[in-house]
Amino acid sequence: MREADRNDVDLVLKLYDLRREPEMRKARKFVVEFQPKTTAELLEVMNWAHPENAHVRQAVSYWEMVADFAARGLLHPEMFAAHCGEGILIYAKFLPFRDEVRAAYNPRFLANLQRAVESHPAVAEKAKMMGEMLARMAAQAAMPAVTAKKAAKPSASKKTSKSKK
Repeated sequence: MREADRNDVDLVLKLYDLRREPEMRKARKFVVEFQPKTTAELLEVMNWAHPENAHVRQAVSYWEMVADFAARGLLHPEMFAAHCGEGILIYAKFLPFRDEVRAAYNPRFLANLQRAVESHPAVAEKAKMMGEMLARMAAQAAMPAVTAKKAAKPSASKKTSKSKK
């Protein structure tokens, strides 16, 4: 594997600029905040009639394009892992639904992201880390509100009092 070079830096900076486009920001925001619990929920937004379908297609196809660059060696995989975490997050988020989406809707769903993850240990490690992070977030979100309030409430023994001089 070649070393990362200035061309990789330039490409990462160009990719970052593309991510800043206003409609792309909306698409990325929707996809990052979208939390499907089932394949049916994901397939619902992948339906062309769904109002957020264009955003899903825009964000996922953008990260699929970038992942293709990494898998082909046009973008160093370690630079991809270090600076394109959102794409890897999307892969980890939708991975539980990948096979069913491929069977029901798109046989190439997440194919480039999968190839990038499988092509280099740094990308695979980042995908594993993102999957673990998503699992922790899901577990926290599933905590009953009472338990969450108790965890956030300071204990009585930690109260401090002001000393008088």
